[in-house]
Amino acid sequence: MIDLHNITSQQLRIFLAVMNEGSLGRAAKKVYLSQPAVSQAIAALEQTVGTKLFHRTNKGVIPTPAAHFLKEGVNRSDACLVAALNKISELGEMKRGSISIASSDTLSLYLLPKPLSNFRNEYPDIELRVTNRSSDAIVEMVKNREVDIGLISNSLNENGISVLQIDKSPMVLIMPAKSGYLSRNPPTMNDIANLDLILLEKSSRIRQEIEQAFARAGISLKVAMEVSSFEVAKTFVREGLASSLLPAIALTKADLKDMIVNATPKQINPVSYGLISLFDTHDPATRKFMNFFLNEN
Repeated sequence: MIDLHNITSQQLRIFLAVMNEGSLGRAAKKVYLSQPAVSQAIAALEQTVGTKLFHRTNKGVIPTPAAHFLKEGVNRSDACLVAALNKISELGEMKRGSISIASSDTLSLYLLPKPLSNFRNEYPDIELRVTNRSSDAIVEMVKNREVDIGLISNSLNENGISVLQIDKSPMVLIMPAKSGYLSRNPPTMNDIANLDLILLEKSSRIRQEIEQAFARAGISLKVAMEVSSFEVAKTFVREGLASSLLPAIALTKADLKDMIVNATPKQINPVSYGLISLFDTHDPATRKFMNFFLNEN
């Protein structure tokens, strides 16, 4: 429980100035203090309430949910301020809060359900929001603070973004069962190049990785069809339309009965996947969910 007596009126005055101005520098001018003094006051207030109140950016500061709760209680009665502080305490106790996650369709289908279910069972008061986007769009959403966490395929090296690598999934070649193709050895790059293929759209990172692998080998692919998801690709393969390349995590036990699955040559790299977030956005709920995800995968 946060003790109201540990918070000074000066800290609250500075806090409101920062909330209203959206900048430590502008807030400092508003309250006639130096910017370091304002920063120290906010840091002391954050230590008292036990959570971050603002995310610092090059363009100013962005209030956290805790900051919005605190603003509701400031300049009202002591009872309202106490109620606001209780809400902030509940954020740390996992009794209140929300997590927004952006993920690709494939990873949402095959990696998210179990950790989401287990997290929901243990912390039913935390609101969960999941948005499906491409990996490139997810990176932008994380950078713009539109979501707390991104789940993407393939590696990433971006300034300011924390990457928690989870695992890798080998690429496999799937073929219609009626094709009768069986081999004890993985097909060669030339074998695959001779097949009619169903691949994801060109904007997909996995599609780009596949094409780069064949380009390095000096081989062109026969793309018979482009689709938006691996689920669509698998359906078309079952119907005998063509073959496809996809990560092994996209296959279920039922799929193995309906199609021929072959390993791919070593020239085709496995798909890595991981969680991304901004370095300063790891609130208690987000950290807890990331731990759940790691334990399940």
